[in-house]
Amino acid sequence: MAEAQLDPAFAPVFQEWTDQRRAVVKAIFARAAARKELAAGTDIDHAVDVVFGVFWYRLLLGHAPLEPAEASAHIEVLLRGIGGSPP
Repeated sequence: MAEAQLDPAFAPVFQEWTDQRRAVVKAIFARAAARKELAAGTDIDHAVDVVFGVFWYRLLLGHAPLEPAEASAHIEVLLRGIGGSPP
């Protein structure tokens, strides 16, 4: 992430990498919204940012690990916040 800020040649490569991952999560939320599993008016792009935000935050600060169980807990909190049901 830091390198993408400093290297103009790497920035588009990193952007494509993140865009692909965002698209997958956005599609998941869009399907959930179509099934009325999310609160009406949920901003899907913002929800996608929230999904990735905690991962980048923990990566950059290194203050806490991100184990699979913690990832599940993060998603549960997010889904409760946007009116969905945790898996």
